[in-house]
Amino acid sequence: MTGRANDPERKRSDIEDIAEDVLGFNFRSLRTFWDLIVRPSEVFQAYATRDSGRYTPALRLWLGLTVVLALLSFFWVAMTS
Repeated sequence: MTGRANDPERKRSDIEDIAEDVLGFNFRSLRTFWDLIVRPSEVFQAYATRDSGRYTPALRLWLGLTVVLALLSFFWVAMTS
């Protein structure tokens, strides 16, 4: 019984879930960005097999990246003006 409660991977998953619920921040997106840079074949293979648990869905990832780039662009213009 104590083996499951003390599992570090489970604790990390619980912390990620709490942060996602409270802050609206998705840690899977960071993992998805990193894996797209380091090992893109795994990400594309997961999308091809419709594995929705490991990585952020592609549309959500694209929308998030678009928002981040728009904010960076806004701040860049505001700082250089």
